[in-house]
Amino acid sequence: YRFSDEIKTRYFNFRIQKSERFDKNYTNENDLYFYFNNTDYLTLEYINNLGIEQTSQTSTLLNISLKGNNPKRITDFLNQLTSVYMDRSLEKKNKMALGTINFIDSQISDVADSLLTAETRLKTFRSSQGVMDLNFQGQQIFETLNQLETERSNLEVQKRYYQYLKDYLTTNDNISELLAPSSMNVVDPILTNLVTQLIALNSERANLLQTSNNQQNLYLSNINVQIENLKKTIKENVTNTLNTLNISLNEMNYRISKLSSQISQMPKTELQLKGIERKFKINDEIYTFLLQKRSEAQIARASSLPDYEVIDPARTSVAYIIAPKKMLNYFIAIFLAILLPSALIIGIDFLNNKISQPEEIEALTTLPVIGKVFHSYRRSKIVVNDHPNSSITECFRAVRTNFQFFSEGGKKQVLLLTSSASGEGKTFCSMNLAAVFALNGHRTVLLEFDLRRPKIHQEFGSSNMIGISSYLIDKAIIEDIIIPTHIENLDLISAGPAAPNPAELINNERTAEFLDKLKEMYDYIIIDSAPAGILTETFLLMKHADLNIFIVRMNVTVKDVFKQTVKSFESNKISNISILINDIDIKREGYRYGYDKNYYTDDHKKGFFSRLFRNERKAS
Repeated sequence: YRFSDEIKTRYFNFRIQKSERFDKNYTNENDLYFYFNNTDYLTLEYINNLGIEQTSQTSTLLNISLKGNNPKRITDFLNQLTSVYMDRSLEKKNKMALGTINFIDSQISDVADSLLTAETRLKTFRSSQGVMDLNFQGQQIFETLNQLETERSNLEVQKRYYQYLKDYLTTNDNISELLAPSSMNVVDPILTNLVTQLIALNSERANLLQTSNNQQNLYLSNINVQIENLKKTIKENVTNTLNTLNISLNEMNYRISKLSSQISQMPKTELQLKGIERKFKINDEIYTFLLQKRSEAQIARASSLPDYEVIDPARTSVAYIIAPKKMLNYFIAIFLAILLPSALIIGIDFLNNKISQPEEIEALTTLPVIGKVFHSYRRSKIVVNDHPNSSITECFRAVRTNFQFFSEGGKKQVLLLTSSASGEGKTFCSMNLAAVFALNGHRTVLLEFDLRRPKIHQEFGSSNMIGISSYLIDKAIIEDIIIPTHIENLDLISAGPAAPNPAELINNERTAEFLDKLKEMYDYIIIDSAPAGILTETFLLMKHADLNIFIVRMNVTVKDVFKQTVKSFESNKISNISILINDIDIKREGYRYGYDKNYYTDDHKKGFFSRLFRNERKAS
C-alpha cells in the first residue's frame, strides 16, 4: 500500500497518513510496524498505568496521573476520563428525576384525555340547556361531593403508586430508577425510610460491581441479603397499605353513593350539570397536580450537579519524563560495574585452589626459593640457547648464580628437578637450566630420568632407542647412551625403552654407579625426574642429588598437592630442597623483579614491516 490508501479488511478500514515529521529517508531504509490492541487488554493496561492519590489525609482532593509514551494521548485520555466520570455521576443523580417525569407523563396522558372529554361535555350541556347556576342547597351538596371525589382521586393516585411499587419490586432487579414516595405526595415515614435505604444499598452494590472483579465478595453478598430483606419488608408494608387504601376507598365510595342518592332528588337538569362539573373539576385538579409534580421533577433535574469537579485539567505542559531514570541507571551501572567484577574476583579467589602469588609459597612452606622464571611467550623450548638476551634467559642465569653461591663454587654437582604433578614446567626448566650451565663453559649432561613419560629427546630431535633404562639393565655402556646436542658443552642421555618396573630400576645399585661415572665426566648433571607428588621413584633419585629443585608453577600447582608433596619430603628426610617458581606473569609482576624490557633486546616484538623486510633480505 501507499500512504493515504484505504486498507480494507473484513473487520475494519483505515488509512495511514504522513505526519509533519515524515522522513522519506527513514521510511526507505527501515520497516515500519504497528499492531492492533484488544480493547479489554488495552483497558487493563491503562488501569495499571493509572495512579490516584490524595493530596493529604484530610483533603477531599484527588491527584490522578497516567503513565505512557505519548504525552498528548495520555493528556487527552485523562481529560476525557474525568469528563465521562462526572457525566456518569450526574446521570446517576438524574435517574430518579427522569423516572418521576416518565411516570407522571404516562399518568398525564390518561388524565388529559378524561379532562378533555369532561370539558367538552360541560360546554355542550351548558350551551344546549342554557343552565349557568344551581341553588344554594344543591351547591353545598355538590361541593361536599366534589371534596369526596378529590380525596378519592388522591387515594387512587396513592393506590396506583403502591401498586406500581409492588409490581416494580417483583419484576425489576435494578432499583436505581425506583420512585421515592415523596415524589407522589405519599406521606409515609416508614415507607420513605425503607425506600431510601433500598436505593442507597443498591447504589453501593453497583459501585462494588464496577470496582471489584470478584462478584463473590463477602461484603457484596451481605449487601444482596440486606436488599432482599428490605424488598420483603417493603412488599409487606405496601400490601398492608393497599388493604388500608381499599378500605378507605370503599368507605369513600359509600359516602359518595349516599350523597349521589341525595343529589338524585334534585331536578334532572341540575343533576346532570353537577355531575358533568364534578367530573371536570376532578380531572382538572388531578391534571394540575400532575403538572405541578412534573415541573418540580424537571427543576430538580435541571439543578442537579455532579458530586465531583475538575480543579486542574490535565495539560501536556505539566507532563514529565519518569522513565528511563538516567541518573538512577548511571548509579546502578556504576554499582554493578564495581559489584559484579568484585564478586567475580572474590568468587574466583575463593574457589581458586591453586598457587597464584609467590607470597603464598612463603606462607605454605619454609623451603628456600632458588629463583623465579617468567612466562615464556615463545615457541622455542630451549629459550636460553635461542634467545640469549631475553628476560627468561636472565632468570635461569640468576638460578645458576644462586646455585653456585649455594654450592660455594663447587663442581661435580648433581641437580634434580621435580614437581608435584605433570604440566608444571619441569622439563622446560631442566633443558634451559642445563643449557645455561653449558653456555657458561661447564661440561653438562641432561638426564631424562622420567622413564614413564620421556619428552626431552623429542625437543632435541634425538632417538630413544637406547638410553638410561638400557644402562640400568646392563644392556649398554655409558659411552653408547651419551648423545651430543647442538648446544656446545651439553650432552643428553635419553630415558631409553620403556621399562615395566622403573622404581625397581632406579633403586638398583647401578643408578649410584651410573651417577658416579658421570661425575667423573661432567661438571654438572641435570636430572629431569618424574613428578614427586605422583610417583615414588623420584624420592630414590633425590638421595643422590646435591640439590633438589622443586618446580612450582603459578596458577597450575594445586595448594593441597603442594603441601602434601612437601610433607612427603619431610617424611622421607630429604633436606636439600629449594623451590623454583615458574611461569610468573611478566606483564603483571615484572615491576616487582626490576624487569625493564629496554635491557632485554630479545623481548622486543618485531613489527610487520621489519619482519617483511627481514624475510626479503633472507630471500635475496
